[in-house]
Amino acid sequence: MSLGVVGADDPLLRELRSGEMVLWRGRPGIAGTLKRENTLTWIVALAVATGLRLCVTSSERYLPSEASKGLVGTISLAASVLLLGAGVHGIARGIITARRTIYAVTNRRIIVIQGGERVLSVLPASINACHVTADKTGAGSLVFSSDIEYGDRLAEVGFYGIPEVHHVAEHVERLRL
Repeated sequence: MSLGVVGADDPLLRELRSGEMVLWRGRPGIAGTLKRENTLTWIVALAVATGLRLCVTSSERYLPSEASKGLVGTISLAASVLLLGAGVHGIARGIITARRTIYAVTNRRIIVIQGGERVLSVLPASINACHVTADKTGAGSLVFSSDIEYGDRLAEVGFYGIPEVHHVAEHVERLRL
């Protein structure tokens, strides 16, 4: 059971209702958050931009005029810098998101707090199914299919990148019964 460090300013404690007990609490791992936030896409884009920059730099000697060399070089450098900035921003955002997200299973509901403010509460009756994915270390994601509508589809709420995902899934299954 992972209850973590709690204090008076803990957003989870502020969210709990009278008589509600925390059965499990945790935070997403940074790797799981980066994967969820599609940061890997930005890292690949960064690698492509760097490769493009290297190709353009090495082929500048074949361009017909000095003006073309400068323009192509400037554009490729700008693209590389922009993609680098986007990649760094995506990684930083993933790390901050992981640090400011709290997952909890109580004796009454499932709680996801993001940024210390945005709270999503899921009652056991609204969970249709639980889907677990885990790696060989036991870390993984637990996704709940629910009756909560999100636009024109049903929302999928989950705990992403958590350790001991099967242990947490057992808590949720007991809550659903």
